[in-house]
Amino acid sequence: MDVNDALREIDAAKDGALTEAARRKSQYDHRRQAYKKALREARAIAGDDAARELADWIEATIRDEKQLPRAREVRQKGADICRDRGKEVSTGSWLGA
Repeated sequence: MDVNDALREIDAAKDGALTEAARRKSQYDHRRQAYKKALREARAIAGDDAARELADWIEATIRDEKQLPRAREVRQKGADICRDRGKEVSTGSWLGA
């Protein structure tokens, strides 16, 4: 899975789901960096399928709830996805923080 492709899909979900005012007021650039870190970390720990599942969850959250998931939520979801695949997520990992 290419993290940049996943981020483009997340960007599209944001553009389609949030109002113009919400896009302007959101801290999307900051959160996007957190999404990128989480996707890379999930891929490093549990592989492409884990990163894809996390990207899909981020997109669905944006589309369904019309809001951006917080970095903490993304880290927790990423850690859960990795653990569901039998991988250990250390407290030193960005996902385990």
